[in-house]
This record gives sequence, structure tokens and C-alpha cells, in this order.
Amino acid sequence: MNKIFVLLSLVLPVSAQAENFEAAFQTWNGNFFRAVNGGGGRLDAQPTQLGQDEKFTLVDENGEFLNHGDSIFLRAKSENYVVAEGGGGRELNANRQAGSVWERFKIFRVSGTGKIRDRDWVYLQPMNIKHYVSAENGGGSTVHSKPTFVGDFEKFKIRLLGRPVLNKLSAPMQSPKAFMMPIGVDHDRSQGSWDADCKNFYDRPFPGCYDQHEGTDFMLLGHRKAVDKGFDVIAAAAGTVVKVDDGFTDRCYFDPRAPDNITCPGTDREDANYVVVRQDDGQYAFYFHLKKWSVAVVKDQRVECGSLIGQVASSGRSSAPHLHFELRGAMSASDEAALAGNFDYVEVRNRTAMVDPYEPDLWIAQSSLIPKKFCNVNNPGSCFEEKTKLFCDSGAYWTACSILQGPLSGTCVKFRRPPATGCEKTCNDVCRRVTERNPVACN
Repeated sequence: MNKIFVLLSLVLPVSAQAENFEAAFQTWNGNFFRAVNGGGGRLDAQPTQLGQDEKFTLVDENGEFLNHGDSIFLRAKSENYVVAEGGGGRELNANRQAGSVWERFKIFRVSGTGKIRDRDWVYLQPMNIKHYVSAENGGGSTVHSKPTFVGDFEKFKIRLLGRPVLNKLSAPMQSPKAFMMPIGVDHDRSQGSWDADCKNFYDRPFPGCYDQHEGTDFMLLGHRKAVDKGFDVIAAAAGTVVKVDDGFTDRCYFDPRAPDNITCPGTDREDANYVVVRQDDGQYAFYFHLKKWSVAVVKDQRVECGSLIGQVASSGRSSAPHLHFELRGAMSASDEAALAGNFDYVEVRNRTAMVDPYEPDLWIAQSSLIPKKFCNVNNPGSCFEEKTKLFCDSGAYWTACSILQGPLSGTCVKFRRPPATGCEKTCNDVCRRVTERNPVACN
């Protein structure tokens, strides 16, 4: 009876509830796992750059979210599965046509438990639970599963490169009905005045796009009156804030006499207020043209699906109040660092792949062409108790300069820019604003 069971177990199919992620694994020395020739042979960790042979389909048998302790399969570009020969204790290859016992691994976070996110350190254990996957010498050589303990060479930084969690995005606005037909992404990557390619979705024509447009524009109904009232932009998916820019005029408008046909009152610049979030799936979400001083997050802050990002307006190169939502593929660590600094974000984002949320149909649902929310559905509106503090950067210490506090909880207030104080002069004009925005009861 035991022999029969073993034979049957070797041909068990991958679970129908499995969830797929595109993933890569970076070794302790910075090299990447590779299925040589895209699969069909051995696995090594020689490459120093992320290419197609270094990308795997991670099949999570537990489905939904990738969690500490989940059972997974790794499938190479050739559709071959990665196998721990003998179930562990030997080399790793990428030459199996189906996933069964020896192709199944357990994935664990190195630190803590819970969800596994992009750039977390993880370790892998084959079915023979006495061994662990290892990159020989920390990378640059073979990959095997001989070690019986977890050291540095058995730790890997996971890169989640694929589509969002559950393969869907929630609407990036708190009140989708306040927006009209969107302007879409140009899929024709060549430059020209009349060569925009607006993709269809659900077999219906997209309303429009224009040349070199790489995001989706959701136009706010009500124009400036709606901006004054305040309509919230919320996170379409969970992730970490990597870039914030705020403080620029938000009343830009179409002007055929002006350069680029845009005028921004009070300034000759076209700087947008915006936020960039590295989502847990490894993609980057850009939220552009936000209202001045409405940005409600700071760099390195964790946001969940539905977290407040800011409010809609018309800052930067914008002809009317709208949200420009842009989704881009995985970014290198150096590009993310450049983006987080003062580097030109256009140059950085142009080195990443554009993703059209409509063309892969990433929205959770559609109401006409406006996506619906599936998170933060019970948030009643834009009312917050706001506490604003000014801080100065004085060497190794943060020194509070002044504190402004709005009315007590329960009262809806508009955000006010803190007035200039002596703090700015004392700290050589380097002053930062930290805003705490706490929801209050408001209908």
C-alpha cells in the first residue's frame, strides 16, 4: 500500500487554487538565479543582471497572497519546472514538464511571518525538509539543496515582478462617480503626432489617448469647484511610498498661447504634486497632478489598498483637474534610489516598462470605463482631523520648531499650509512638514 501511495503522489497536479506571480531571486552576493537557456537543464546563480532567463513563474499553491510557509512551484521561461533532485540534498535543475513532489518547495521569510513582499529576504526548503536551497559561495556558481541549515548563502532577496496581488487593482479614487471617461495609454511607442494606439478592452473601443501618453487620466467632474471641495486619491494596491513631491501650484490650465499649451498661475514651472508607490507585486504606481499640500503620505511609509494618498487637482503639466494614474514594471535598486532623490523622474521611469491597467484588465470591476473600489469601501468622505508639525534638519537630530493643530476631532477642516517661522532661517532654509491625518466622523 505504501508503494502505491508514493507512485500516485508523484503525479499529483498543481492545485487549481494556485496563484501565479512573476518572480526573481537575488543571492547574498547580488547575483540572480537563472534557468540556463530558459530551462531544460541546470539552475545556476551566475548572472549579475536581471534578464528573461532569470525570471520565473512562482506558483503559490495556497492561492491569494504569498505568505510565510506557503508551498510553491517555480516554472522557467520554457515552462519547465525547477526540481530539487532526490527531493533535496542534491543539485537543482529546471527540466521537469510537470510540478509534483520534488518540484514543490516551501518558502519562508528570514525575519518574521505573514505576507511575503517584494524585496523581502526569504529561504527555500525542498520536500526533503532536512535541506535548504543554496547558492554556492553566495552566488556566481551553482545552485543546489545540500545544506542542512540556513546561513547567508541560503538567503535570497525575492523580486516580485508580476501583476498585482489577486491580479487586480482597486479604483485609485475615493468617489469614482465624480470622474468622467478616462484618457488612456498610447501603446505605439514611436514618436509622432498622429500615431497613438488606443487599445480596446472588453471588445469596446477606448475613448481616446494621445501620442506618448503612458498613464490613464481620470477627469474630475465639476472642474475647480470640485477641486475646492476636495476629492480623495487612494492607493490602488498596497505597497511602500518611494517618492513624494508637494507644494506646487494646482491651478494649471489649458492655454493655447503658452509653451506646451499649459499655464500655471504664479509660476513659469510645470512641477506636479505627486506620489510614487512601490506595490507589493513589485510594480510602481504613479499618482500625478495632486492638490497643493494635500499629499497625506511620506517617503518609506507603508500604505494599504485604499490608504489616502492626496486629493485631485491640476498641478504640473495639466490642462484641467484630473488624476493621472500610471503603472510601471519593476525598477532596479539604483533607479529607485535616483527616483527617491532629486533625479529627473521622467528619465528614471522611461527605463521601466509601461503597463496599461485596462489592456491587461487589472481593474477589479468596471462601471462604464471607470473602475470600482474593492477596498476602503466604507470610508464616508474627505474629512480628517489634521495635525501639522514643522521640523528642521539640524545634523543628527530633529528639532520641533512649531506645532499647528486643527479643531478638535469630529470637526472637518481644510488643510492649511503652515506659515513660515524662524525655524526656516535657523536651519538654513531646510524645513520639513510632517502631517498626521486621522479619519473623523463626517457625513
